[in-house]
Amino acid sequence: MSVLFSLLSAKGGWLQARHAVVTQNLANADTPGYAPRDLKAAGFEDLLARARSNDRGLSLKATDARHIEAVALTPLRTDGRAVHGYETSPAGNEVLLEEQSEKLMQTRLDYETTTNVYKKYLGLLRTAIGGASS
Repeated sequence: MSVLFSLLSAKGGWLQARHAVVTQNLANADTPGYAPRDLKAAGFEDLLARARSNDRGLSLKATDARHIEAVALTPLRTDGRAVHGYETSPAGNEVLLEEQSEKLMQTRLDYETTTNVYKKYLGLLRTAIGGASS
């Protein structure tokens, strides 16, 4: 499977989860004491730590004799939380309908962009195979 398909699938999953969180915020707009939540995408350090922890790990490869020799990497300082690419975190304030509606619209636009990229990529594959593009 293409890296692009994997990225689009991951982005689609994140957008679906964010849509659920934002609609839950809107549904609880009148609930006393309810703190809205949002999804936070994993940062670079989280992704690097996850890549280093898999079976392959991250390794440096010298392809030329003039390359500097690889040394062991020091561990990154992390807070120890394992995430699946994103996490739910409290926003810390009351639910503002305008803010949540804006997040919902941005999620929708991101989803449309993601699906359009997916469709274009499939069209390119069809063209490369020799089929009709749509």
